Amino acid sequence: MKFTDKLRITVNRTYTSPTLKKHENGFYCNKWWCHKGNLITIPLSEIKSKVKSPQLTDIHRRIEYEILERGYNYNMGYIVVNRNNQIMDGNHRYYILKKHFDDTLQITILRLPEVGNIFPIFISKMFAFYIISKIYSLFLRNKSKGRTIELEI
Repeated sequence: MKFTDKLRITVNRTYTSPTLKKHENGFYCNKWWCHKGNLITIPLSEIKSKVKSPQLTDIHRRIEYEILERGYNYNMGYIVVNRNNQIMDGNHRYYILKKHFDDTLQITILRLPEVGNIFPIFISKMFAFYIISKIYSLFLRNKSKGRTIELEI
């Protein structure tokens, strides 16, 4: 895919959330960036984490309770990994699963094969692409005209 196609997809996204959401043509976008990604099912043992043991807050305790009572809810988000199966998002969910289940548990994850090193390359690309997409949208994107509503008070 050419750079202009990636730029078009990134500019046309409507997401303001920092979490990745499915967009078009297999792209997953957040408010800064779009990545080509694919959902795969792998055992829990193949996922690698650089975080030793994250602190669980009350929100994470609620997630732990929901996983144990209802199972893993993919609508709340996938564990996101790079091409080396290192976790980029979802460390707390990973450790909750590791705590209560064995390593043979099959889980569906979102793999971003184009992303290698998480930091600093990922952050610098994200920032540069965000600036370019804003410049592109200012000058080249079709501007939709909004309606003006006048109210008499």
